[in-house]
Amino acid sequence: VKVMISAGFFAVYEELGPAFEKSTGHKLVTTRGPSVGDSPEAIPTRLSHGEPADVVIMDGSGVDLLEQRNLARPGSRMPLAESFIGMVVRA
Repeated sequence: VKVMISAGFFAVYEELGPAFEKSTGHKLVTTRGPSVGDSPEAIPTRLSHGEPADVVIMDGSGVDLLEQRNLARPGSRMPLAESFIGMVVRA
């Protein structure tokens, strides 16, 4: 299974990936890159140049970009997590 993943999800993926491989018998082939941007390593750039992926794991704004560029299959988005930004104020 060819997976493209951004850094924000990699720690959890790295922990869960071996269990997935063991339980399913499927081998994960992983490529890491930024969710946005036009660097050669960025996921949108890789996909637009024809690099194949079965699964892309990235933040929502990156998926929005893939959908706008017709690089993601319509209706295939699946939320994995929510993130929150908090601020600590010291009195």
